[in-house]
Amino acid sequence: MLMPKSWPIPLPGRSSGRKRRVDYWGAFHGDSEAVIRQALWIGLTPDHPSLQKVIFFLEKVLLGEEIFHQRCEKHDNPRWWLEIFMPLCAAATLGLLAPEDPLLEKHTSLWRCFAETAFAGGQYDPEAEWKAQYRHFQVKTKRRTPFYGYYSVLLLTAEKGLLPPALEQKILAYCLHREEGMYYIYDKNPSRLLPITATKDFYHWLRTLTILSRFAGWEQYKSFYYNWVWQQRNADGFWDLMKKPRGHLQLSDSWRTRKNRIIDSSIFILRFLTNKPGY
Repeated sequence: MLMPKSWPIPLPGRSSGRKRRVDYWGAFHGDSEAVIRQALWIGLTPDHPSLQKVIFFLEKVLLGEEIFHQRCEKHDNPRWWLEIFMPLCAAATLGLLAPEDPLLEKHTSLWRCFAETAFAGGQYDPEAEWKAQYRHFQVKTKRRTPFYGYYSVLLLTAEKGLLPPALEQKILAYCLHREEGMYYIYDKNPSRLLPITATKDFYHWLRTLTILSRFAGWEQYKSFYYNWVWQQRNADGFWDLMKKPRGHLQLSDSWRTRKNRIIDSSIFILRFLTNKPGY
């Protein structure tokens, strides 16, 4: 993993004489998130000095004392980025690093409330969910932020027991069978089996399952998928993703050699098969 030469790093894109420093790598949404996942993947624990500074920064974002230092994503309502997405993204990431942080309680309760409203009638009701969000944020947008998105799922699974069991089962079943998959991760139905030879999608499909395995209800589904993934081994008993997927977490410096590629592929899949929660 390529770590920055110094920590923190200079804020990118600023040319003024005054040097400003921030507690993350590059743009937080995208760049820093990838580095944080890679840091966790290679074994860094949240008490590492670099991740401690990330935690401190995320806490300041949730307290309203900081923002992501990057260009806001284009959106029909600019308030969406600052008032809805940024706190959700920050809370979800903090949940990976410090799930017991007291600042998370407010955000976990809020997004749990949205999910409860969405399923209050027994089936998922996107309009009820959207109206609940509008009542809270008072932000009208064309883009909605539903419970089944990557960041919402990370936040609601930061710790066990955050969701009532019945609601958790409904959320997991919906996410697992949603035709459009999980935004940011995989855009197809995760319940449909994929062979490892589907080099464009297999990694993203399996990563989606590792994230869904964070739900307690995953126990009732896992054998079906574990048996299938086990069958995807090569003649030597390992797994080979063949082509490096976008965003793949790896331990080796390069996939130019087949040996490195197979080792990294097998570690990724074995973590799934041994119930390691994904991110």
